[in-house]
Amino acid sequence: MKHLELVTLRIGVSKREKKILLLMHLMALLAIALSAIEPYVQWLLIAVVIFSGIVCRRRYFIGDTERLLRYSEDYGWQLFTGDSFAQIRILGSTVLTPLAIFFHYELQGKNHYQVIFNDAMDEIDFRRLTVYLKITVSTEE
Repeated sequence: MKHLELVTLRIGVSKREKKILLLMHLMALLAIALSAIEPYVQWLLIAVVIFSGIVCRRRYFIGDTERLLRYSEDYGWQLFTGDSFAQIRILGSTVLTPLAIFFHYELQGKNHYQVIFNDAMDEIDFRRLTVYLKITVSTEE
């Protein structure tokens, strides 16, 4: 197997992810508006969906949303956790598609799940990440 150099990949904000989350919240609002429930319950549910939309927007798209992922043969996969890189283990349930990577990993004994859309990265980096994941996950299992 060819020696894999140290590679650091930047994962930015996906416009596709923003649109999907917005569409999901709008569909929830439409479903509430069209439902035959009491008006006060409708308003309560509408408030909950709006609050959920605000929380999602703040959590995923406002602030320091750049994520760093790196791989080296010596240290394996690492994820930048705010102040330093932490060792992660890529799980076999990670799914690779041309549009998105459904990234499943273990960090400090806990499983985490993250979707990385192809528009969140440079096209070459997304392809490189896909290849590195295929190579390293198959050798770890």
